[in-house]
Formats: sequence, structure tokens, C-alpha cells
Amino acid sequence: MSKKKFFICLGFILFIYNSYAYSIENKILVKIENEIITSIDIDNEYKYLLALNPSIKNLNNDDIIKFAKKSIIQEKIKKIEIKKNFNNPNVPPEFLEQILRSVYSKIGIESLDNFKKYLINKNINFDDVKNKLEIEALWNELILIKFSSKIKIDDKKLKKKLMMIIDF
Repeated sequence: MSKKKFFICLGFILFIYNSYAYSIENKILVKIENEIITSIDIDNEYKYLLALNPSIKNLNNDDIIKFAKKSIIQEKIKKIEIKKNFNNPNVPPEFLEQILRSVYSKIGIESLDNFKKYLINKNINFDDVKNKLEIEALWNELILIKFSSKIKIDDKKLKKKLMMIIDF
């Protein structure tokens, strides 16, 4: 076979296979300080929300996309604030395991291995889920640090309210 025929055949084969390739156009949609949010981020958040919040399936597709966009924006803001307020932010592994267990238990999964398989089936990266949970835990810690001194508990009122509830 001549080189010309070989390259024509090769080009034809590549053209056929290329026409079936699936791709998502990745655009930068939002920039918050140095953090960017792309269309792929929104798509991943969409899958994440559907996988871990079964009740969200009742919403229409446009509402889920809006919710995913809002969710990822909030996550980026939290991430920025965590970086500003903590030198070396980390969540103790045993606490992260507890959070993970709580998450997969809520959706009826009994083990971490089954949860990882579930995420693979939903085309979701386990490390991304772990990262999201770490951000949320660090954010809660940051809020607690910043505002715990402003919370005042009146023990007498609390006991009185509890007694009213018990007597009811």
C-alpha cells in the first residue's frame, strides 16, 4: 500500500472516531479573587448534588443548575476565607471519616467502599467529595472561632425552657 493511501485511510478512521467523541465546552463563568468557576465545575457540582441529595431530583433541570452554580460559588468563597484565616488548614482524619460516614449513611449506603463504588457509578471523584466536606468542616470551625465569643447562653432561661418542654 502506498503512503498516500495509508494516510487517507488513517485520516478517514480518525475522522470517524473523532466524530463520535463527546466533549463539554469548558468556559470560565465566574472569577472570585483568584478562584475561577468553569462550566465543568458547574456540571460536576450538578452531579454531586444529585448524587448526595436525592430530594433535589424533584426540581426541574434549570433550577438544579442554578442551585449548583450558587453552591459552587459559595464553596469558592468559603475556600478563600479559609485560606485567609488558617495557616495550614486541615481536618483530623478521624473527624473526616465521621463526616463521610454520616454523608453516605444518609443516602442508605453502609460502607465507605460501597460509597466509593456509588460515586464511580455517578461519575464523581471521591477526592472531590472529600475536599468539599473538608471545606465545609473548616468553614464551620472558622464560623465557630469568629462568633463563639458573641454567643451568650443564659443557663437559667435555658433550664426554664427545657422544664416547660418536659412538662408539656
